[in-house]
Amino acid sequence: MGKFLNNEYRVRPLPLYLLTLVGLAICIVSSYGYSIQHIPVSESFGLFGMLPVGFWIGIGVMTLSLVIGAFTASERVFFIQAMAVFVTLWGSTALFQTYPAVWDSYMHYNSSFEIVSTGFIPDDPDYSYAYNYPGFFAFAATFSTIADPNVIEFLRFYPVFAAAFTLVAIYLFIRTYVPATGYRVAFLVAAFVNVWLQFNFSPQSVGLAIGLLIFVCLERQGTVWKGTAVALFAFLTVSHPTTVLFVLSAVVVKEILSRIYHRVKTTAPPANGHWPAALFLIIWILWSLVGAAEFTLNLTQFVLGQVQYLGFMDQAVQNQYEMRTGTENIFGTLYPQIRTFTILLFGLLTLIGLLIYVFNRKKISIPKHILPLLFIPALAIPLDALFFNGQIYDRGILYLMLVAPLFFIPTLLRKKKITAALTTILVAGIVVSCASTMFYQQSLYTSSAESIAASDYLSEEVPQTYVIGGYYPYKDWGDGESYQRLQFSATYPTTVLEMASSSGSGSYLFDDTTELWYKQWGIEDRYDFYLNQEIMNSKVYDNGRYQVMFVRGT
Repeated sequence: MGKFLNNEYRVRPLPLYLLTLVGLAICIVSSYGYSIQHIPVSESFGLFGMLPVGFWIGIGVMTLSLVIGAFTASERVFFIQAMAVFVTLWGSTALFQTYPAVWDSYMHYNSSFEIVSTGFIPDDPDYSYAYNYPGFFAFAATFSTIADPNVIEFLRFYPVFAAAFTLVAIYLFIRTYVPATGYRVAFLVAAFVNVWLQFNFSPQSVGLAIGLLIFVCLERQGTVWKGTAVALFAFLTVSHPTTVLFVLSAVVVKEILSRIYHRVKTTAPPANGHWPAALFLIIWILWSLVGAAEFTLNLTQFVLGQVQYLGFMDQAVQNQYEMRTGTENIFGTLYPQIRTFTILLFGLLTLIGLLIYVFNRKKISIPKHILPLLFIPALAIPLDALFFNGQIYDRGILYLMLVAPLFFIPTLLRKKKITAALTTILVAGIVVSCASTMFYQQSLYTSSAESIAASDYLSEEVPQTYVIGGYYPYKDWGDGESYQRLQFSATYPTTVLEMASSSGSGSYLFDDTTELWYKQWGIEDRYDFYLNQEIMNSKVYDNGRYQVMFVRGT
């Protein structure tokens, strides 16, 4: 298999480009006339289950071109082919959904909108994330000021840019650590198996890519590369705290282990340049204590409060697993189980790859510098289940699944042809099955004309006091919104009348998406608690999917 991958390229670029272009054109044409705004929970594979046959024909044509190119095309042609398939799959939301697919996008853009409108980010709970980590939002505000984009269209097509940027970073990362033999297979596996990627408008949409580029720069020699790595790390530090923890931990652990190794084994060849772990640590500490002091204080207090439950970590992990894969999951058990099986299989293959390396160290090399990126997420996942109730669970899996192929794909492809072929077929099958779950939860994230109309109504037709409930777009257009948003889970069990007595007049929003979220969390009773009070108060708005109840202060 390795020899075959290194053969001279046998297919000229033009036929492969044409095949990819034809497939892409079929996908785009198939989207004409489609306006998906609601996705039933019962729809198989979520958004993918609602896409027309023409789209999948186009994907099939591009995939055929990619498979041929993976073994016969030049590096440039191969990458462009992979980019076309990857971006088309992740960009299917932009092709087929009329409005930005994830309501989180509106929430995050609202922070940038606030910077554009007022020149700063207010220090209040609604903007605490952006206030403590303003890097991404300030950058987006600069773009918004210069380009003045249509907000809805910008948020709708943003995933296309984010997906392309991330794939470039993944490719450079894989190419840095995997030798010529097997890097293409490792790249395709790492890119397409990662259904945990997030490309909606948010700091995490670029956090992973920037984190990977930091490692790419660190592996290159020269002051310019090290300076670029430091600049990228500084931006990441002020933008996305979750990603920076994984990157910083991996860099620090690598440097510590490297120094210990060279002290113990004095005959070992000198390290090929040290990474600026100390400088990274200083940047992170300074920002945590000065720029994000409020966030750091709250986080520290929360973590210290959870330490007493360390003995219950196994139960916390089990609870997270049952919540995601149990029969109470509103999407069923099939899709979570596919993902779980994929993780377990990759873990097993990685273990096999490492064992093969241990017994063949003179013949096989592995990317030792990023071993921490393999083990740190494995440790972080159970800790996250205990301390953060699964909020960064997916980020740990993301790194785990991205790095794992680097340790087993090249190793297994070096074995006998039959072993390499069977490995390729097995991994390809599991990657395709896992990729099919990419949008299975999309019912929870769709925006619609009704949700946009509800946002307009709440910002224009009711007193700008507070609105409780509802997952709907922030009004990032026009004059924006000025009321306070609260969730049912935050005000429960305060009744509507008690709220009116203490806080004055306010509105309550009920919709299908919010109800789905509360069902998924297993706290539907909190949604029903307020819905049952609707008949005792005034319903002032109903567009078929979103209803507004107004309660006067007492």
